Amino acid sequence: MTTIVRAVTEHFPENIYGDVDFLAIALIARFHGQPNAEVRMTAYCEKIAGLIALYGCRSAIRFRYMHDFFYGFDWARWVRKDPINRTSIGPFDPVFLQYLYRRGGELLALIEHNDTEYVRLAPDQWRNPFNFSREPADEAQLHWQLAAENLLPLAAWDIRAKPVFDRDFYRLRREHAAHRDG
Repeated sequence: MTTIVRAVTEHFPENIYGDVDFLAIALIARFHGQPNAEVRMTAYCEKIAGLIALYGCRSAIRFRYMHDFFYGFDWARWVRKDPINRTSIGPFDPVFLQYLYRRGGELLALIEHNDTEYVRLAPDQWRNPFNFSREPADEAQLHWQLAAENLLPLAAWDIRAKPVFDRDFYRLRREHAAHRDG
């Protein structure tokens, strides 16, 4: 877990919420009782750290926060695209991490070609694919509200959380942000 927390600190220095309780328990459950569990868990944490670097401030992608990963927004959206085949896959399972690595590569290719949606950014800019503010105060307020209303796919601070994908969490977040901004 130290590897993951260090990666977040290094690649997402402005990250606001860093709840990793559920992630920690998911990793323990994944490797508990396996031969060479510590070695395997360390390698898996390094894989997650690599994913964090792929999307962070030193990458051309340059997302500002890890919230979409830690709180399951990306996972829930991915599962909703093919629920028959993906409902048994958790937010930190290898198949989903492979998808995020592949998607990161696609984003880098779009950025390299200066795509209209994924343009190259100046080193002091953050990528915001949303039509609402993700400035720190706005981001903190929005996620606090979503958590209070049980509108996060994953309560990442709760080791007993049950990740859910039964709603369009991206839409709900946009609606809450629009209501706040309007």
